[in-house]
Amino acid sequence: MSDMNKKADKTTAIGVLLLFAGGFLVILFGIIALIGRIWFLFSDASSSIPAFLFLLSIIVGGFLIWKGYGSYKMASRYRRICRIMGDDAAIDLSALAQKLGWTRAKLIKALHRQTSHGFWPNSFLDTSSGVFVLGYNPAHLKSDSGNKALDELLGTANTYIHEMATISRSIDDPDLKASVDTLTDIAKQIYTYIGENPEKSSLVRQMSNYFLPTTVNLLADYSELQKQTVKSENMLTSMQKITEMMSRIEPAFRKQLDDLYSKKSMDVSVEIEVMQNMLDI
Repeated sequence: MSDMNKKADKTTAIGVLLLFAGGFLVILFGIIALIGRIWFLFSDASSSIPAFLFLLSIIVGGFLIWKGYGSYKMASRYRRICRIMGDDAAIDLSALAQKLGWTRAKLIKALHRQTSHGFWPNSFLDTSSGVFVLGYNPAHLKSDSGNKALDELLGTANTYIHEMATISRSIDDPDLKASVDTLTDIAKQIYTYIGENPEKSSLVRQMSNYFLPTTVNLLADYSELQKQTVKSENMLTSMQKITEMMSRIEPAFRKQLDDLYSKKSMDVSVEIEVMQNMLDI
């Protein structure tokens, strides 16, 4: 969340800068236009330049003020939502709106705007179920193929991947967190590929039945041990073993992804070889 806090600070700074720039333009050119208008009145001349300057300052300055206030308000609302959510990886939209004192529609609009500007990366706003989930967007794993076995496979994988992403948010060890994030990204790629190529689902049987659930179970154990304020030697040893195991699991995840794309790689190699032979003629 620290990166997002930096983004919020940057957005706030940009908003304040635009507000000052817009106000400066309105005041400066407004004064110039007013002085010019008075001058032409006393000089018994006529010109449309002062009126044009004033109108231009109002349009440009007003636009900058509007953009600046929007950026400032967006960052401010983001911080308010962060404070209420705390370390929660998911929250009910109605409950969040009530704590904010907003309507549900206002909250959804604010979240949509924030996510479109890079806040809440990998979040999932499920308006039908009424929840806002952080850490992972499962939408690309949903299957409407009508294939019950495939739907169950992707649904189960989605649950495990979501748990991995959720646990990652609570891990204090930066190296372990980075490792879990890598495993999560690889798992997403694997099951996205399966969703697009259901005929390959048999190739991920071991991944689905053993590696993925075991990884989640180990991470859940680590998370539970990490929460304990007083840790015994056995607890610290177990945490260390889990950390080491994550680095050993990663090659298995990568091999699974590589196996899925092996035929594609062979096809690419053949195409390149044929093209090279034609170029050499």
